[in-house]
Formats: sequence, structure tokens, C-alpha cells
Amino acid sequence: MHVTARDTLLYMLYPMIALVSGMAFAVLLYPFDFLLGSPRYWTSIQGDSAINWIAYVAFAQDDWRLPVLNTTLLHPPAGTNIFFADPIPLLALLGKVVFKATGYLPNYLGPWVLVSYGLQSMVGYLLLREAPLTRLSALAGSALFLLVPTFIFRIGHLPLLGHWTLSLALLLYVRIAGQGRVCDVCFGMAFTVLLVLVNPYLQAMAMVIYLAALGDGTLRRTLSPRLAIAFGVLLFAVVLCFGLGLGLVDPNRRLSGEGGFGHFSMNALSPIFPQ
Repeated sequence: MHVTARDTLLYMLYPMIALVSGMAFAVLLYPFDFLLGSPRYWTSIQGDSAINWIAYVAFAQDDWRLPVLNTTLLHPPAGTNIFFADPIPLLALLGKVVFKATGYLPNYLGPWVLVSYGLQSMVGYLLLREAPLTRLSALAGSALFLLVPTFIFRIGHLPLLGHWTLSLALLLYVRIAGQGRVCDVCFGMAFTVLLVLVNPYLQAMAMVIYLAALGDGTLRRTLSPRLAIAFGVLLFAVVLCFGLGLGLVDPNRRLSGEGGFGHFSMNALSPIFPQ
């Protein structure tokens, strides 16, 4: 099939429109100084966002330690692992690298929200195109991804605004189960593992979706059982190694019950009996 320049332009244009539309929606909802990470807003931030920001600042200003996410500037002298303060560890690591190299401390939390709204709409468009819907129908439907109640309720919980990761996991599910391409299987595993450094809840849900894609691909015979089992086992092994290496899994650590930790966490009965 011959692909023209016009086809390529349309292929790129509609996702970009969805991306810009989602970011424009964020601009309408949030103060501009918040989205840009301006000190005029962030010096008086409160709630969970303040916890995310304080953990990141302490981590960035501290020396490099092992495990790599540890800092002794919080809860001295023992220190703490910033993973449990939920500052999006992947971006915190990148921010610390920039700070150590230049002395400039980038605020990624506001821009994360802006980009997350854009990706929420754009990945929604790509997912609807797999349905398949026409470009215009998928573009119109992508706006509805910004109005999903569970996404709206995450306002104030900055890491969990990355709901686009779940839409991307569903997109990979459709491609893995339907086509069984090894490149999608590999990308799906790498993406699922990387979410360990984004948010544990998002990672857990994406992991279930990925494992379901492997199982569904096996049932549809688009994936060989041997390949599906191999990637499933590899995923568990890599996630466990990540957890151990980053100090996230420690049998000697007693988890705190302060601040609602453990109370507001979702369990298997939550869809039937919400907290």
C-alpha cells in the first residue's frame, strides 16, 4: 500500500490536535503559574502536592546515596526513600541530575500536569483509532477521555493524573492481543517496568493489563504460549529486581499508617464496596 505525504500529514496532524486540545483544557482549569512551575505559586503549595514537592527538593539537594532514591534530609538521621512520598521518582531522578550538573532545580510537577492532560487526549485518540473509528470520530471521542470521572477526581493528586499510562496500556493490549507483534510485546514490558518509577498504582494496573494481553494473545493464537509465559515471568522478575534495587521492597521496613496510608489504598473488594 502506497503511503502519500498527505496520509503521513493526516496521521500526525490529528494526534497533535488531540494533544494540544488536552493541554488547552488544562490551561483553562489550572493557574498558569502552577503549570509552569513558577515559584510565585509553588512556594505556597499545600496538600499532597506539597509533599511531592518537598520530597523532590530534599532528594535533589542531597548527595547521591544507595539505594538511589534515598535521602537523609528527610527523617534524619535514618533518612527515607522518596518513592513513598510519590514525587514521580523518574522525573525526580532527571531533575536531580540537572540540579547537580547546573545548579538549577527544575520544577517538573506543573509541566507534568500540563503534558498529562495532553497525552490523556492524544492516547485516547490513538486508542479509538484502533477500534477502529474514523479520524474525526476518534478526535471527537478523545475529548471524552478528559471527562472520565476517575480522571477528574485525581485533581490534586499529581502523579495519578498520569491516566494516559492506562490508556496506553489498553492500546498495547489491543495491539498485542490482536497482532502479536514482538515489538509491541517488548515495548509493553519495558513501559510497564518503567511505571515503577512513575506511580505504584498506575504500574499495578498497567501490569494486569499487560498480563491480560499476553493471555488473550495466547487464546487468540497471535502469540505462542512459550513467548507469553517467558515475557510474563520476565516482567515479574524485572519488577522485583527494580523493587529490591531501589529499596522499595524491604522485609525489615514497617509501613507507616499515617496520613491515611493503607486506609485509602484500593483492595479487591473496592469496586463492589467503595471506601
